[in-house]
Amino acid sequence: MNESLFTKLVRFIYGINRPFDEFIRSVINEAGNKIAMVITTYLFVSTLVLMVLSNLYSPMILINGLIFANFFALLIASIYMTMVIKRYGLDDYEYDNEEERKNV
Repeated sequence: MNESLFTKLVRFIYGINRPFDEFIRSVINEAGNKIAMVITTYLFVSTLVLMVLSNLYSPMILINGLIFANFFALLIASIYMTMVIKRYGLDDYEYDNEEERKNV
């Protein structure tokens, strides 16, 4: 089965060793949708807060704070996705033989 480049990237980035079937696709899609909703809300709120605070504080202070906050948000998203991968055991898979491993 030929995988798309996006599927290969998802498997590589998240360390998924199992064959990419419908169950894994639904788990990854659900977790990705949750992360996307949280990050979209975070971006909306942080933009509004920065607009208000830009009148009170120096722009350099706000930029440094935003860089730190964005890094923290990405760290939380990565930790959440890692927890999902570990919870469903997508990173640990025993292949029946060498041919199956090469096909996957």
